[in-house]
Amino acid sequence: MVFLNPTYLWALLGLAVPIAIHLWSKKESRTIKMGSIQFFKESDPKKTSSISINEWWLLVLRILIIGILACILAEPALQKKKSKNAVVYLIEPSIALDADFKDLVDSLDLDHDLRLLQKGFPDLEREDLDSANNTTPDYWQLSNQMEKLSADSIVVFTRALVAGIKGKRPEINKKINLIIVNSENSKSVPVEARRKENGVQLISMLSDDKHIKFEKEIVSENDSRFEINNEVDSVEVTGANENHRLALKEEIEINVQLFYSDSLTKEAHYIESAFSAISKYLDADIKLSKTRNRDSLKIKEGNPLIWLSDESPVKSSGSLLIYRPDSLANALIEPGAYKNSFYLTSPINAENIVEKHLAEKLIGFLDLHKGIDQQVQKNDTRVMDRVAFLPIENLAKIEKNQPVTTSVSYWFWIILAILLIGERALAAYRKQ
Repeated sequence: MVFLNPTYLWALLGLAVPIAIHLWSKKESRTIKMGSIQFFKESDPKKTSSISINEWWLLVLRILIIGILACILAEPALQKKKSKNAVVYLIEPSIALDADFKDLVDSLDLDHDLRLLQKGFPDLEREDLDSANNTTPDYWQLSNQMEKLSADSIVVFTRALVAGIKGKRPEINKKINLIIVNSENSKSVPVEARRKENGVQLISMLSDDKHIKFEKEIVSENDSRFEINNEVDSVEVTGANENHRLALKEEIEINVQLFYSDSLTKEAHYIESAFSAISKYLDADIKLSKTRNRDSLKIKEGNPLIWLSDESPVKSSGSLLIYRPDSLANALIEPGAYKNSFYLTSPINAENIVEKHLAEKLIGFLDLHKGIDQQVQKNDTRVMDRVAFLPIENLAKIEKNQPVTTSVSYWFWIILAILLIGERALAAYRKQ
């Protein structure tokens, strides 16, 4: 048994208190009334003084109470060696489900601990794989949880996808052996279909282990790759390996309203020119309405609003771009404090519209392709570099098979309660 706070064992010095009390305590003297002392024999008086202990059982109980109380303060615990698995294998669910890697998974030593790389690290069971979460794991969050695994070595089979990297790179005190497994070098997936006058505009996402890009093409509605449903609100696109069903969206028509003051007329002209270029580049119908009269503003549901003025902006349910100069800002247009709000952080001139990418920032402000972010994340096959993917290993903090401690304070409290009850009962009986 060990004590987690041994400093409190100094309280054992208090054992001297009940001993001293019992040594110097005297029994009450008794007075006996005698009628006469005539017949008492004379004896030589002897002066003796001795110290004797009274009430041995009470003394023992009180010493035990103080000793037990001191031990409770010192937090007694039992120690035993921590049992660890030799190796724990963590396998990303998408790898375990992939038929190409079934032989790899089956070849692992059955005596070792096989688990899925997902929250809680459940045991790998073949019959439960179909219900496993096949989404890209949050790798760095799971890395923090790996510290709780009892294992001498952790081997992780993962795809190391960029889509699974979120937050700050963690620092852990475990040694992780990483094996990056990838079955696809490139992937092409349609992510958006939009109706146009001359057909359907199809936006496809092309991703490989290094890059991601988008391609846009106009396809005839009679194309053999397409099948539009009867309601004409979705289309099924035939792919190389699988078919993809997409919502068939209407052609983009955006009405942007711009309110500006006289002092920011130049900025209004630059933004108007940028939207004209964006409309041609994207082949989208973008209409810009400018005004300096606040009362003439007619805000429609969901329409973007640009506010180039020191006055307080009107309420808008769509995206809102507010002129708010900030010398410490890193970009010309930055996200604002509220949802769908943005700040124009500096005056616009001929230099920063190019250097700080005004047109690209305005495209992000318009949010033309709502709803494809999830598709992009789901089909992103870019792979992180091994060195950048691994968490930071703090070898100085790695524990060398530290023993497991189990607190036994609960049992000491029970013993203390029994001793207190016994001491009070005996004291009452002995009238102490």
